[in-house]
Amino acid sequence: MSGRVLRFESPVHREIDAWLPWYANGTLPDDERERTEMHLSRCVRCQRELGWLRDLQSIVAEQVVFAQGNAEAALNRLRRRLDAGIGRRLLAPLRRLRNGWRRAPA
Repeated sequence: MSGRVLRFESPVHREIDAWLPWYANGTLPDDERERTEMHLSRCVRCQRELGWLRDLQSIVAEQVVFAQGNAEAALNRLRRRLDAGIGRRLLAPLRRLRNGWRRAPA
């Protein structure tokens, strides 16, 4: 026996996790924003997720502005940034998401 304790996510945690994209882009209603901020003040996991979402939002925003002039150049620039290491931080959560989709029932 390893003595490890399995921690299951609370319904509140799952709810806040679902709201994080809207919190990151500033479109969450006030009551949900306040609950999210309270949860974020004590949840390191959600703080990391919010940081990842903001990084992703920043990269996408840069690409949209850059792509307005030249889509091929924007794609090449994004590939260079991903190859330079930004991708490692961003790909892990995307892989978890992809794996979750694969396991989900049709």
